[in-house]
Amino acid sequence: MVRRIGVNVNQITHNVNREMHASARDEATAAHTVRQRRKLIGRLEVIITQADRK
Repeated sequence: MVRRIGVNVNQITHNVNREMHASARDEATAAHTVRQRRKLIGRLEVIITQADRK
């Protein structure tokens, strides 16, 4: 899932750099992707904390 999010961000970045503008859809997709990434990082932090306690 982290890899898929990274691919989405790279595609958006590539399109913005190529066309020198981002559509409203690109911006919404990027914002959604960042929210997904934050959730995943939060989950990873919990997993790492739990693993450290064992």
